[in-house]
Amino acid sequence: DRVAVEAENHEDENVRVGAVAALVKLVQKGHGNRNVRRHAIASLGLLGDDKVSDSALSLIVDTLSLALQNEPAPFLRRTAGDALNDLGDPRGIPAARRALGDPSKLVRWRAAHILGEVEGGGLEDLTALEKAREREDAFEVAFEMAMSADRLRASAGEGDAEGVKGPMWKQLRGLGE
Repeated sequence: DRVAVEAENHEDENVRVGAVAALVKLVQKGHGNRNVRRHAIASLGLLGDDKVSDSALSLIVDTLSLALQNEPAPFLRRTAGDALNDLGDPRGIPAARRALGDPSKLVRWRAAHILGEVEGGGLEDLTALEKAREREDAFEVAFEMAMSADRLRASAGEGDAEGVKGPMWKQLRGLGE
């Protein structure tokens, strides 16, 4: 992840674009050393803030969305979900909605969390959370689904919970500015 941090802060945009391209290739390859791919996935989540162009960010979101759905290893799908959550980009919401049906409870929990934390969700996400919760056996996943549904309702002006505000790290970063 140190490479991603160095690339993210590099003054030359070509270096940042090159880092994104290299990491995307590692993730899209879909095979190879799982630890290397895990770091590549996590690094994409670090690179995708205001330091890259919108087209690069779109490529990052697309790559992470595909990894969330297609990686064979649950821990890699979960890492892709973590990275999408860190990005806080609403273009990752459809992939999170689909991941509510993942066989791994870790992935389902992260998908529910994304829907309740990333700004840009709506009624379709609330409906998906409620349907997924009806069939969910894992308590902690059902609980996260309920909490995320409450945040979506609050964002729509219903209920007492606080609404969707974006990834926590971005909220905390804003406190220091």
